[in-house]
Amino acid sequence: SRLRRKLGHAAPGAEALVQTLRGEGYRFDAEVQVL
Repeated sequence: SRLRRKLGHAAPGAEALVQTLRGEGYRFDAEVQVL
């Protein structure tokens, strides 16, 4: 997603955060798709 790439440039740990959220059961990707 564009947001994830943008976050990736802003914070190197963003992808790890996404994985953590995914592990916690958040529908992070789904919400990002809306954005």
